[in-house]
Amino acid sequence: MLRPEDSPTPLVPPSERAPIPIVPVHRARSRRLRVLVVVAGVGAALVARRLVGRLSAAQAGVLVREAVERLGGLWIKAAQIASLRFDRLPWDFCIELMKVQDRAKGYPPEEARRIIEEDFGRPIEEIFESFVNEPLAAASIGQVHRAVLPGRRKRQDAVKVQRPDITPTFLPDLALQRRLIAIDDRFPALDHLRLGEGLWELQEVAAEELDYRREASALVRMRRILRRHGLYAPRTWKRFNTSRVLVMEFIDGVLVSDFLTTRRNDPERLRRWMAENDIDPRESAWDLYQSFLRQRFEDGYFHGDLHAGNLLLLRGGRVALIDFGATGYFYPEDRDKLRRYMMAITQRDFKKAVERLLKLFEPFPPIDLSEMRREYLRAIKTWAADAEVVG
Repeated sequence: MLRPEDSPTPLVPPSERAPIPIVPVHRARSRRLRVLVVVAGVGAALVARRLVGRLSAAQAGVLVREAVERLGGLWIKAAQIASLRFDRLPWDFCIELMKVQDRAKGYPPEEARRIIEEDFGRPIEEIFESFVNEPLAAASIGQVHRAVLPGRRKRQDAVKVQRPDITPTFLPDLALQRRLIAIDDRFPALDHLRLGEGLWELQEVAAEELDYRREASALVRMRRILRRHGLYAPRTWKRFNTSRVLVMEFIDGVLVSDFLTTRRNDPERLRRWMAENDIDPRESAWDLYQSFLRQRFEDGYFHGDLHAGNLLLLRGGRVALIDFGATGYFYPEDRDKLRRYMMAITQRDFKKAVERLLKLFEPFPPIDLSEMRREYLRAIKTWAADAEVVG
């Protein structure tokens, strides 16, 4: 259990943090028409701008991002997966889609209370000593509230509650996406996007995240792994977890996303905060990087969503990980490919490193990879030169 003295002082005061916007829940019957209207609208806009020559990759990304933000749920998850596919989609398009990672809206707290009471079969006052209605965070699948479990000596817990419209809309949204991909399959020029495989990945990821008991199991396993690495993961309690509710220890740390924003906007405030909390970001980054490698090479089981919104800094620079909805296995053949790539890096055989790196992403679309090889080679050489700079 994390000790209170391990928690750092706040970096961003609550008064400077905007509340999470709350939007009503769209029920399945009215949603189907709404989805069709939004999808048809963004499709028409993309075609129209393309015909008049006013459609850049970034502009296309804006149109798609705004559409999925309106639709929410599975569409947000699809955009999050697509935003990571720099190997298949234009860079500026992916950068725009990445903005959906931290723009999720919340839903009315009375819906969260209703779900908790339905799953536990009793009033919420009998489950928690206290429960905060205002959500602490929101994501595509659910939102998080603060609460206190009985007998926890007023230590706060985090209660993750699934969105009430996720399960009813999951299958209809998935069916519509399957139909859209079937239309795209008629155009051979889009084959390299491998949209069918993307849909399969979306289905697997969403199915995993739709049952919070699976995340609870992943959290227990990752907690044991991370303890050996010197990193922290919250504790959870099996008797307080259901398929739609996940209760875990609340970690009072500072999000790395807040750290990065403050470094850009108010570096003096960040300097004072780091001195006050004995934090050296280079040491924290090194610990995280070492754990990243050990998860893949030693444990074969890893946290699959290490973005800045899922990382917390504690006093003394210790790193904590949260949100274990996406974990994965690194199979021996993939470990061997990555090991060969890193061996080439340490031997400074950068051309061989590029070839071994590309092996991880096969098969490729029928395009000339010469320019990609040159870009990778330049990037690796630049990184190697920067790494040799001391001080």
